[in-house]
Parts: sequence; C-alpha cells; structure tokens
Amino acid sequence: MESTDSEKLIQLYEKANGHLANEQYNESLEIFEYLLKFAPDAAFLLYGKASSLGGLGKFKDSILWFDKTIQAEPDNFNAIWNKGWTLANLKRYEEAIVCYYNALKIKPNYFHTLRDKGCALYNLGKFKDSILWFDKALGINPENSFVLFSKSNALSNIGKTDEVKQYFKKANVKFDPKTSTFIGENP
Repeated sequence: MESTDSEKLIQLYEKANGHLANEQYNESLEIFEYLLKFAPDAAFLLYGKASSLGGLGKFKDSILWFDKTIQAEPDNFNAIWNKGWTLANLKRYEEAIVCYYNALKIKPNYFHTLRDKGCALYNLGKFKDSILWFDKALGINPENSFVLFSKSNALSNIGKTDEVKQYFKKANVKFDPKTSTFIGENP
C-alpha cells in the first residue's frame, strides 16, 4: 500500500467495500483506516470505518465514527439510520429514536427506519406508539413477517387479543424449539 495515485486509491476503496459486503470487517477496517490518511474528512470513508467497526461488534466506536460521518455530511441518511440501529443494539432506545426521526426527515418512507422506530418504541414499553410505526412499515411492506409478528406482540401488551390472532396468523411464523425463537419468512 505504498502508491497514493488516485487509481490505486479507488481500487482500494472498491476492495474495502467488497470486504464490507462480504462481512470481512477486519479487512475492510484496515483499508478504510489507510484511505482516511489521504482524505480524513471524506464522509464515505468515515462511514466505511463506522460500518466496519459495527460489523465487528464494536458499537461504541462505531457510533463515534457515524458521528464523524454526520459531522462531515449532515444529511447522510445511511450514517444517521445506522447510528440509530447501533444505539438500539446497545439498548439506548431514546437516542435511537432521535436518529430514526432525523433519518425519516430525509427518507420518510424508508421501511427499515419505520420498522426500527416501532421496535425501539416497543422496547421502551410504548406499545401504542410502536403500533403506529409498525402500521407505517406495513403500509410499505404489508407481508413482512417480522413487523406483523411485532405488531401482534404490541397488541397483546395492550390487551387487544382478537387483533393479536389476526396479525400472528398473517405473520406466518413458526416456533423453533431448538432456538426457542419464532421464525418468519421475511424479516
């Protein structure tokens, strides 16, 4: 990695993204860190490092790099949404909801953000609010088993047993006794 000409750097960037896509996070992280020496404020490189760190389960470090990405490019939807997802993985649901709110200002109908906001609200015990966001997600992807199942759980928590059965059946999930989890077709 001694040459710094732009063609080699572009090839390295493409290689880093390939590693990232193939979940080879150590490899992608190494390349993104190298490339950041040449362009330390490049949002796409900051984002790559943040994503690599997240893939390695280094969520706190990942959040710092998502913050740097957002500082470099305030409307970077992917950085904002992924920061929210990462915060939710750390059970920092209130902060995640703020990220989802900001991400939805950029892409108001992005299914995963609608779903994830519903999940964060659910995890905070705000079941009625979570149902509103699950409904918005179902408006985009009405067959999504994960959201249907999540909505049935939220309905159960507020005592709407008739509706629970309807959404649970639509979710088409099956219980896996080996893992003690429910498995659906399209999470």
